[in-house]
Amino acid sequence: MPNPSKIARLEAKRKVKRLVKVLGRRGPEEERREAAAALGRIGDLTSLDAVLEAARSPEHSIKRAVVQALAGFGRPAVERLSEEVHSGRHVDCRLAAAEALAAIGDDRAVLPLIGALAAWGVDTNSAPLLIEALAGFGERAAEPIATSLGPVDLARRMVDSLDRVATGATAAELAKPVQIRGRLVEALAQIGDPRAADAVARVWEDTTLAQERLSGPDRPHAAPSAITGEIRLLLDLEQRGSATRLGTFGAPGVDRLLEALDHESPALRRSALETLDWVRREAGPDERIPAAILAGLDDPDESVRTAAEALQEQSAG
Repeated sequence: MPNPSKIARLEAKRKVKRLVKVLGRRGPEEERREAAAALGRIGDLTSLDAVLEAARSPEHSIKRAVVQALAGFGRPAVERLSEEVHSGRHVDCRLAAAEALAAIGDDRAVLPLIGALAAWGVDTNSAPLLIEALAGFGERAAEPIATSLGPVDLARRMVDSLDRVATGATAAELAKPVQIRGRLVEALAQIGDPRAADAVARVWEDTTLAQERLSGPDRPHAAPSAITGEIRLLLDLEQRGSATRLGTFGAPGVDRLLEALDHESPALRRSALETLDWVRREAGPDERIPAAILAGLDDPDESVRTAAEALQEQSAG
């Protein structure tokens, strides 16, 4: 049977090494959870690495106890946890560190978390938790995230580089910077700071124009068709994601979409109309949106006019 009273005695006597031994051995889960909690309350940094290592336990309850214990170490642990979240060798330890940093809430963790997202953000297991951790810092993280989005033409540079693809290169390698930027945009959208709408609009514009370039007459011809096809699919996902996230910013997002209706690119104008219609359906009425869709019927480009007609029909139906 678990013996919490034993753990309480060890905690009262600050027997850190004994508690570390209990946490690390294959004993009753309840006893190990209590040991983790006790170590977090004691806050002796010499036990921090041992608590981190316990995040590799297969038992979910132990993982949760570890995160809570790590958060219990508080601000003195931020530097070590920041190092772990960016450079740790095991995914469970990195993610436990990220959750603990979010719970501690020290602004020093924002840049390491951004760096961790840049390093591990294409991992579908890591990305959601890292995004959530960053978003937990709210407006304090918005500016650093926006600053880290990279060149405004990142996706277009990727498309232009396809004619110079090295032998053995993969679409995933080429697209990683664009995908990482998409994860950062997701964090910005979760934060919802209206000042970030401009940064998200630039990402949406870049991915839309990159799509257009990849399908146009000046598209790269030397790249293997398999890589080009994968890049096209990845760009489509990123473009749709950035457009939708721009729409979640409310009035500031709508402002950027309306401005894009005057852009020289038909693809951007078409995407703007489609995203405005999504905003109208998901976020509620904005009197400017029906007027914008109606004006699209007179667009000089046939594809934009066709999109506007379809949106008008859906709205009427």
